[in-house]
Amino acid sequence: MEGKKWRRPQRKKAGSRAARKTSGPIQRRPTVKRATLGPIGKLEDFIPYKLSVVANRVSQSIGRLFETQFNIQVPEWRIMMALYAYDDLVFNEVVDRTSMDKARVSRAQRRLVDLELINSISDPSDGRKVILSLTAKGRKFVPTSCRRRPSGKPGISPPSMIKSSINSTSFLTS
Repeated sequence: MEGKKWRRPQRKKAGSRAARKTSGPIQRRPTVKRATLGPIGKLEDFIPYKLSVVANRVSQSIGRLFETQFNIQVPEWRIMMALYAYDDLVFNEVVDRTSMDKARVSRAQRRLVDLELINSISDPSDGRKVILSLTAKGRKFVPTSCRRRPSGKPGISPPSMIKSSINSTSFLTS
């Protein structure tokens, strides 16, 4: 490739025919490529798929609530709940108990330390380990954040919200 230089692709001129064809949003409705997925059947009837979608929807709903009400995100809340349940935890134990990757736990940990909701100290017996614990402010915060229903609506409990989502396929199209 010596001697060949990289060249930026040419932009289409605003008035050109090719530019007119591609301008504007293309709105297509996804079409079903396969009516059934072999032994699985319809995708909408495949329970693992439905559970995954429901779990994501519930997590997004809870995430919006925590973001607006408490100024924290779901990973931060999960860390705080683990620390509330198990007291002090080594960083890797938090990773295991929350089922989050190290990078996500690390980012959430830094933010929680900045918000003064958790402490992060080096293990005196092994300087490579970091011990996380709730501050007094963090211990007060967890019960407060758990009092509000994740649905954000009084009278609709999370189990009933999940049950109605699983029984309905309308959530698959929204």
